[in-house]
Amino acid sequence: MEKIKTVLITGASSGIGRSLSLRYLKQGATVGICGRRTEALEEIRTQFPNAHPIVFDMTNKAEAKKCIERFVSSVGSLDLAILNAGNHKPTDARDFDLESYISIMETNYFGTLNCLDAVIPAMKKQGRGTIAIVGSVAGYIGLPQAGAYCASKAALMRLTETLCVELEPLNIDVKLISPGFVKTPLTDKNDFDMPLLMDVKKASDRIINGITQNRFETAFPRRLAWGLKTLAILPKFVFLHIAKKMLR
Repeated sequence: MEKIKTVLITGASSGIGRSLSLRYLKQGATVGICGRRTEALEEIRTQFPNAHPIVFDMTNKAEAKKCIERFVSSVGSLDLAILNAGNHKPTDARDFDLESYISIMETNYFGTLNCLDAVIPAMKKQGRGTIAIVGSVAGYIGLPQAGAYCASKAALMRLTETLCVELEPLNIDVKLISPGFVKTPLTDKNDFDMPLLMDVKKASDRIINGITQNRFETAFPRRLAWGLKTLAILPKFVFLHIAKKMLR
């Protein structure tokens, strides 16, 4: 991969997105840092003149497209787009809340599509680029109390696989990032034990390394990823028996 000069990162206000933004900024790249929290983005800009705060709600398709197009036009090209922004909220069908399911899908899946609506044409026009979509190991199976989140990440995984095949002829490289539990403000809300919880800086290292490698998916930590992949290929009656034991 050639040296990355221009980057767009969604969910840059905190967590993985912020950590990745700081890493690329320190490397000298021009980075469009996207999010909804103006103060958090401006705080990054005060440290790095090569940071470009882009404040928008990714669930607003017109706003997302306009803001990303404006950034690409101002910097001239887009080498890498990391579509990382997402949301999680525990859900339980025994107390079904439709709005929670809709909200999570709108942010995690449709929000990513809204950003792709500007990113793909920009990279198609310039004849190159890399798109990294952040899913989750939770997309491998349906986990109790996380049905909405797992569904949204599974949708992202299938979408990313398709994009990888369809965009390759346009010289656009598409990669899937599948993290496990990473210590961020989002996971701080969880009230259950999170196996193999990873520091955000270490997670950022894995993601950046994965983007530079010639492979489609970067999943970590490996023990958790392979454990869930194994559950996914078990006969369904076996998996469902195990999942029922997970139900709190």
